[in-house]
Amino acid sequence: MWLDEEHAYNCFRNPIDENSQLNPNQLFDRFYTTDNSRRKNTGLGLSIVRLLAEKLGGSATAKIENDMIEFLVSIKKNL
Repeated sequence: MWLDEEHAYNCFRNPIDENSQLNPNQLFDRFYTTDNSRRKNTGLGLSIVRLLAEKLGGSATAKIENDMIEFLVSIKKNL
C-alpha cells in the first residue's frame, strides 16, 4: 500500500497460467468468465471491487505481464 496527496493505493499480484485467456479489459465485467464449465461462479467479486472503488473516488484496474496478473485499486483519502 502507498499514498499520494489524494489517493491510497493497493496492488495485488498473482501468477497465472501462461496460456490463460484472461482479458484484463473484461475482468471487472459482471459475470465474466473464460471457462464455460464454471457457470456456478457468479463472477461478481471484481465488479463489486470496481464499483466500490469508484464510489470512493478511485478506480480498479488489471494488467497482465508474462505469467502475472496485477490488480491496482485506489480510493480517495479524504472523502
